[in-house]
Amino acid sequence: MMIRNIQLILLLTLAFTPLWHVAKAQDKAQDKAQDKAQDKAQDKAQDKAPDKAPDIFARNNLVAWCIVPFDGKKRGPAERASMCAKLGLKKIAYDWRQEHVATFEQEILEYKKHGLNYFAFWDVHEEAFKLFEKYKLSPQVWYMIPPPGEGTQEQRIKQAAEACLPTIARAKKIGSKVGLYNHGGWAGDPPNMVAVCKYLKEHHKIDNVGIVYNQHHCHPRVDLFEEDLKAMLPHLLCLNLNGTTREGDKKGMKILPLGEGELDLSLLKIIRSSGYSGPIGIIGHTQDDVELRLRDNLNGLEWLRPQLDGKPATPKPTPVTWSPEDNTSLPVRRNGVLVENNPRNRVPAITVEARVTLPSKANYNILLASDTKQSLRHWELFSMPSTGKFTLYAPGLRPDHVRADVDIADGKPHTIGMIYEEKLIRLFVDGKQVASQPVEMIAGDALPGKLGIGRLVSGALGCSGPVDWVRIRRGSGLPWSQHSLPPDAGPTIIRWLPSDAKNTQTKPDSIGKTPEYDADLVSEILENVVQRGNAGQGMVNFANSKTACINCHRIGNIGGTVGPALTKLALERKPHEIVESVLWPKRKIEDKYKAHAFITADGDTLSGYVLERNEKRVLFRDPTKGTDHQVELALDDIDAEREVGTLMPENLIGAMTYAQVYDLVRFLLDLGKSEEIPLAEVETVLEYATAHVHGAAEFAYDNQPLASSRHIYFEHPINRDREYDFYAKESEFFRQMLLDGERVPPVLMSFNGLDGGEQGHWGNQDEETWKRDAWNHVDLGRVLAGVFRGGGVTVNRGIAVRLGEDGELACVFNPETLSYDMVWKSGFIKFRNIRHGFLDGIPMDGTAVAFPEKGLTVEGKKLAGSMQYHGLYRSGQRVYFKYTLNGKTYLDSPWVQNGRFVREVQLKDGPLSAELSNGVDESGPQVFTSKITHGNDGPYAIDTFELPLDNPWNVPVMGSAIAMLPDGAALLATMHGDVWKVEELEFPSKEARWTRFASGLHQPLGMISDEDGVFVLCRDQIVRLWDTDEDGEADFYECFSNQHQTSSGGHDYICGLERDADGNFYTASGADGVYKISADGRTAEVIATGFRNPDGIGLTPDGVLTIPCAEGGWTPSSMICAMKLEDDSVPHFGFRGPKGDAIPNLPLVYLPRGLDNQSGGQQTVTSDRWGPLNGQLLHFSFGTGNHFLILKDEVGGQLQGAVVRLPGDFLSGIHRGRFSPKDGQLYVTGMQGWGCYTPEDGCFQRVRYTGDSVQVPTSFRVHKNGIKLTFAQRPDKALVEQAESHFAMTWNYRYGAQYGSPEYSTRHLGMIGHDYLPIKSAHVIDDGKSVFLEIPDIQPANQIHLRVQTAPGVFSEMFVTAHKLDQHSFVDAPGLVALDNKPVNPHPIINDIALATKVVPNPYASVIADARPITLQAGSNLSFATKIISAKAGEMLALTFDNPDVVPHNWALLKPGTLQRVGNLANQLISDPEAVIKQYVPDSSDVIVFTDIVLPKQQFTIYFKVPEQPGRYPYLCTFPGHWLVMNGNLIVE
Repeated sequence: MMIRNIQLILLLTLAFTPLWHVAKAQDKAQDKAQDKAQDKAQDKAQDKAPDKAPDIFARNNLVAWCIVPFDGKKRGPAERASMCAKLGLKKIAYDWRQEHVATFEQEILEYKKHGLNYFAFWDVHEEAFKLFEKYKLSPQVWYMIPPPGEGTQEQRIKQAAEACLPTIARAKKIGSKVGLYNHGGWAGDPPNMVAVCKYLKEHHKIDNVGIVYNQHHCHPRVDLFEEDLKAMLPHLLCLNLNGTTREGDKKGMKILPLGEGELDLSLLKIIRSSGYSGPIGIIGHTQDDVELRLRDNLNGLEWLRPQLDGKPATPKPTPVTWSPEDNTSLPVRRNGVLVENNPRNRVPAITVEARVTLPSKANYNILLASDTKQSLRHWELFSMPSTGKFTLYAPGLRPDHVRADVDIADGKPHTIGMIYEEKLIRLFVDGKQVASQPVEMIAGDALPGKLGIGRLVSGALGCSGPVDWVRIRRGSGLPWSQHSLPPDAGPTIIRWLPSDAKNTQTKPDSIGKTPEYDADLVSEILENVVQRGNAGQGMVNFANSKTACINCHRIGNIGGTVGPALTKLALERKPHEIVESVLWPKRKIEDKYKAHAFITADGDTLSGYVLERNEKRVLFRDPTKGTDHQVELALDDIDAEREVGTLMPENLIGAMTYAQVYDLVRFLLDLGKSEEIPLAEVETVLEYATAHVHGAAEFAYDNQPLASSRHIYFEHPINRDREYDFYAKESEFFRQMLLDGERVPPVLMSFNGLDGGEQGHWGNQDEETWKRDAWNHVDLGRVLAGVFRGGGVTVNRGIAVRLGEDGELACVFNPETLSYDMVWKSGFIKFRNIRHGFLDGIPMDGTAVAFPEKGLTVEGKKLAGSMQYHGLYRSGQRVYFKYTLNGKTYLDSPWVQNGRFVREVQLKDGPLSAELSNGVDESGPQVFTSKITHGNDGPYAIDTFELPLDNPWNVPVMGSAIAMLPDGAALLATMHGDVWKVEELEFPSKEARWTRFASGLHQPLGMISDEDGVFVLCRDQIVRLWDTDEDGEADFYECFSNQHQTSSGGHDYICGLERDADGNFYTASGADGVYKISADGRTAEVIATGFRNPDGIGLTPDGVLTIPCAEGGWTPSSMICAMKLEDDSVPHFGFRGPKGDAIPNLPLVYLPRGLDNQSGGQQTVTSDRWGPLNGQLLHFSFGTGNHFLILKDEVGGQLQGAVVRLPGDFLSGIHRGRFSPKDGQLYVTGMQGWGCYTPEDGCFQRVRYTGDSVQVPTSFRVHKNGIKLTFAQRPDKALVEQAESHFAMTWNYRYGAQYGSPEYSTRHLGMIGHDYLPIKSAHVIDDGKSVFLEIPDIQPANQIHLRVQTAPGVFSEMFVTAHKLDQHSFVDAPGLVALDNKPVNPHPIINDIALATKVVPNPYASVIADARPITLQAGSNLSFATKIISAKAGEMLALTFDNPDVVPHNWALLKPGTLQRVGNLANQLISDPEAVIKQYVPDSSDVIVFTDIVLPKQQFTIYFKVPEQPGRYPYLCTFPGHWLVMNGNLIVE
């Protein structure tokens, strides 16, 4: 149930006056006389028997306890004192709440007035202690031991004892004893209390300390009561009685009147025989009229006392405030009927007819409904509210509604009809066609269900009048128009009359409309709750969106704060009151939960709960804004006020089944008093149930980009299915829920995937999309380097050369062997069209030619001795390879003579001589001009340089690297092996000048230009380009360094080139890692590993290398890794798997798939000429053609970052960017490829700062209590400090061998989705540019998504990777709470590594031949579809656990009677980092067999022998938080 205004907020209002089921009236005079007679008889009996031990159960030894807050009549001091005196209770133990402090002194005075003994005081309050001194009173002080921390038992006893010393000392001053009170937990266990008393007396000589024991806290140790009493006896100050039943705390019977517990008599006998002679407490402790409750206890005690002496029991008194439940059932309430459906009703064409009379149009009238709404083949015929118009709804059709403009809810009989065809729907009323609508049927499966007549199949909606008959036929036929039932003839599928009982299901599956208040109905529900209610399943119902209880009510730390907290509901309200509040929320409303609406003088309407009112103003809170919210209105500013009453809607349970109601009430009745589900487990299960019952919350969105993101190419065909700005849209949708006062679901949907996630991993792209044959139409010239393949030869660093005046032959030179390894004729190179031809190197095109020099050096033999390849000269049509072999330097030029291959070699140790370049054209390179188009949008305009595609070589310009020259010119490398020089770029130039500077390089993917020259990183080597004759074209291609490894692998690219201050070079290899190459190029070493397809490298001024990675195996998403150059280790960042048990080094940032599916390089902003981002790191996306700001932070030595997308689109996927030293602007280049969502094959563009204001985050810091952000400009303070202006969510990825990773919930293992992170508050701090978002639930996560509103409608979107949290909280703003002691979750990669590498094989996975197969399936709402399975003792089973759910589950079989014990152990696994290795199965001998954790939509089969001993063997899902609901039994026969 989605709620969008405060009038619909669900508020479980729990304030009632008691309703007592008293068998007959009690005469007050008789009561008073009876009490006096009992007192007199007791006193007389004791006087007559002076030698007999005093009767400790006599009225004058009794202490009234739990009578102040626990009083339905809310008595004041005078009434309370009078009541106790009337009952003959002379001793009072005073308990209190804050509202009673003001009457402390009056209480004392009233006790004195009535002659009562102020026997004990609960807890500590200095005001009370001062009054005790004033009135010379020394009551016992009943005090709970502060729970100690961790440690040995001796350490805990010492710690607990010493924590009590201040209270004991204060009590000593007033002459009081301190009674240590057993209230559960370690500090309430009798052995520990005794040990604390002994320690205090022995080590601190304390003589005013003892123990107060309460039987209503005895259930966990009731079988040890005699032993505990004996140990406590020397210290016992008071013993408080309670009706006690074994495990009553687990049955809703924790507090019973004396005499109603099965153990009462035996416990009283133990007390009397123990020798205890101190006071005895009689408790109220319910929300009844406390006088009636005390009287029930006194009557029960008087009934029990004679039995202590062996006398027979007299007739048992009937309690007034409690009655045992019996097993009567609720009557069936009718709301339409359900009949068996026919599968043919789901297949068009059908004709539907019915006769109806509808007297009311106040609500929907459901006439016929086939299947539930969850089925794609569901259809329903109904009339609309208010208008009564006849309508069809069918979710499997487009459109899904067909409406007729005819009122059928006019009180008159009508024959309605529908012809349902695959492409057309027609509606009829009284034989006339009233609607005709063409439709399209959506493909999908039916979910078979029943046929509802006069009602929905599931849900509360019914019909205001009778349905007289129904007929459904196969095919299309004119509907019946007469009043009488049509004949049962022809292709009839269903023909129904109300008298046709054999097909009618009269009991509805939902309650329907709640009747008027009915005390009998309350009793019936409570009776069924005891017999049938399941508290665990009720907890799931509580979390269900249909009831939405959890949206408004908090249990522990889970839930909303709109309505009252329910943590201790069962202690504060009686069972019948709880039921009444659910069924009739408006019947009794406590004043503080009566909503008021105010209309101000300005015309605003405000709603809330009144907190305080006086003659000048009203103070109230808006319940949707939290418990701390307050608004003050002056009375003069209020034009009108109206009491709204409860905000909880009527008929809340109308759509629930009876079983669901019983379960919900059972759960509510346990809250606060039952240890069947302790609070910690309730919180765990509620957190899981809220998410797991519903899965990740979805929202409707379109694919169009947001205007602010400036995706200008979204209409290009390549982006036809692309989903733009998904994360921003998701944040905004659920932020609006906050603004509307709704509760945001805990888990939100993840990014579906490229192009909607329905077309495979790469969306609508595939190998066909990526085919290009353009390279085969290029004039390749004389030289092309690459991985040569041909004639059975592969040369990794091959250089192919076309030979002869007419290109008669071709050869390939191998620089690693200084030999020619292949010569061929009739062609040169022919590329495959797969992925642009970039994967398969340079394949030989032609026929191999035999030649004697094959594979030999110039010395006529295989390479031996020393060698160094220096590079090649190009001169006209000739190529000269320069190398040194065994101390001699050669120029080696292949050529053709007389049609045969020859190598012309000469000794040469200098540059190419003039005679070798004679005849070469000296005219210089050809010049091309291209248009420059200037952008004009925002502070950063994107200018576009038209590419010189109309060139004589027909060569594409697919940018792969860029370098900027001091004069502002650019050098642009292309994937095809060219380097272009581009001049006249500087703004406002409108025309650029292009010349081709070099060609034939081997896939250049990095370039640097500095004072040492132009260095081009190619796959085979770093080439330094020389223009020795200064004609504008490179003529010497120096092999500056070939020390890095290369291979023939299609994806083994070498990417990016950076240089440090010492001249060392850095590049990234997918095969090897990051190379550091010495300044002279002679040595190379791998300094980091574990990068998948790194497309580039960055180097920041402070010495941090950045390396991008592409998602894939062992790389869960695209990411940017970072390492410091000063780090002497060789970090491993995870690709190909972890090294041993070591956790891989963590990336600087993860990049969500919806943001950047393939990453390019990085670059640092170098000056203030590019706006306020000087020194910041930029990142380029090859996949999406975008650029990003990367913010860096470091916590505890761990680098981590945040990603901010910068507006605008590029024409191609960007590989590289450089800032010009001339104008300070950013120049980028890129290309198309595979998995790239950009319109052009290549681009060269500039991002130019226009001088306009820039508002982006510039730094961040993640603290234990939130995130601090700093912005480039001051944000709107008033807007920013409204927490609902912003939104946060978080998710993880899974590190493993699988390709990439979905976006997983951080809190729910295996669940795909984003976790909502509530922002508690927001503060503008420091100089007004910084903002702190208080997020108490923040934890380390792969991704924290923030959408921060800095001005009206202006948002900054950030993707933070938080590996570590600052160990200190940020508290430098008002109201911030330090969370320095908050437990911090282990990093998510720890579980991932365990899951991937450490999991032990399941011991039950080995196949057993002839085992009987059984399939058990996970059901909905955290359940097993089958609760009971049967097997024969000793038989072999092959059990397959099938998990169709959205979250992971497992299945474990236990020994009989161990469900609770193993379940508790399972819950403890939530904090165990090794739990995933154990498949979330506790280490316990109680577990017989188990499956592995089965992820959603998967199965797992185990084989085992059924136990030989017959019995009921429980099974459960041991995933933390699931077992309470998800369990069943194997019946062994």
